[in-house]
Amino acid sequence: MTEAAETGVDDLCFAARALAQTHAMTEASHRYRQQCLEQERRRQPVTELADWAGTALLVGYCVRRSEEQRVPKGRLSAGGAAASGAAAGGAEPGEDAIGEAEPDGDAAGEAEPGEDAIGEAAAGGVDTGRVAAISETLRTGDADRVSLLGAETTVAALDRVIATELDKRQEHLREQLDDAAWSELEDYIAWWVIHGYSLRASECPRATRVLVVGVGNVLHGDDGFGVEVARRLSERPLAPGVAVAETGIGGIHLVHELMAGYDALVVVDTVDRGRPPGTVMVIDAEVTDAAELPVDERHDLLADMHLATPERALTVARAAGVLPERTIIVGCQPAEIETLGIGLTEEVSRAVDNAVAEIERCVRELAWSDGSLP
Repeated sequence: MTEAAETGVDDLCFAARALAQTHAMTEASHRYRQQCLEQERRRQPVTELADWAGTALLVGYCVRRSEEQRVPKGRLSAGGAAASGAAAGGAEPGEDAIGEAEPDGDAAGEAEPGEDAIGEAAAGGVDTGRVAAISETLRTGDADRVSLLGAETTVAALDRVIATELDKRQEHLREQLDDAAWSELEDYIAWWVIHGYSLRASECPRATRVLVVGVGNVLHGDDGFGVEVARRLSERPLAPGVAVAETGIGGIHLVHELMAGYDALVVVDTVDRGRPPGTVMVIDAEVTDAAELPVDERHDLLADMHLATPERALTVARAAGVLPERTIIVGCQPAEIETLGIGLTEEVSRAVDNAVAEIERCVRELAWSDGSLP
């Protein structure tokens, strides 16, 4: 991680702790947190463990809120904004209670929260199923699907606040716990920090998953346009939930990419519409329904293991049930695609930047399910 990125993580964690001091949770999340606290106090042999869980959940929640503050305006709907601390009400377990806690190794060993306990704490207004799903996504290393600032930043910030929460306990507890018990305490704190982050993420509009894929044959001059645009896009920051891939002339790879599950697809390719070379066009794709094809054409389609044209790949994707409902083609009128040779013509090369800008505009329109734009 670069020095600038490290500074960004430091700022994010500082902002999260400042927000936590104000108890900046929605009323529904505050009620949910209180229910979790009550159940942990009944479940844990040392009640201070529940207080630590509550603190960890709150800080994790505020990491996500701090991320939201760094996202361009309009990317989150008003419904995703958290209520003020006054609206949330209640008080955070005090540091004095935490500082005086001295559980023994057995207590820490029993600290991992069970799914049953959390399931029972479902408060009105909280989608506990979605909270659990987001938590699982973070734990399995797929943070890009839920992060607002990129997986590296989110994971680093969560690791940082987990370490800070443990540092608070280390002076009083580390010498009293063996390595196994301390490891379980680490897992316990981490579980609640991630749960808090996921709780806030579950309240906000879901980032629509958009796949941008560049297709074409780089050995045929301007036909390599889509591949070059994909390469250029991969070097730029895009909205959360947006992925960029380059499949060349192997349409079967496009179908495989779509199997990961996307809400929208942007295909970048050369399109011959008789326009001046270098003209960039945005076209709503019309994809053939394989069920409407004659039997022999369907057999030919399935026999084509490479699916060398985007049209055939999209038809197979539709038949397989993985084609997103919204599929857009960002095309460029080529000057030369028949002659063998590597490299774009001057007109098409100049169009690459225009296509990148047009794709970023399309992605902004698709990137959030609430339809709001930056």
